[in-house]
Amino acid sequence: ELVGTVDEESADPLDEAYSWCGQDLLDGGSLGVYREFEEYSASGAIGEPELASADKGEDIYNAISKELGALLVAIYEHNA
Repeated sequence: ELVGTVDEESADPLDEAYSWCGQDLLDGGSLGVYREFEEYSASGAIGEPELASADKGEDIYNAISKELGALLVAIYEHNA
């Protein structure tokens, strides 16, 4: 599996300045505020980067490429 379950203890996010924002980069609150990665954690890392691998990166790249390709074909066919 490319994406595992979330372990709340595995990340050490910085405190959120606004109560309307979420702590998660991909699961925000009702207010969106742009921040540099260094503002999400002391290291700038989000999640557990030590779990990454070249094989997982390649799998994700291939999955995204396949889906993006299918999207572009669908857009082309819709407009043809």
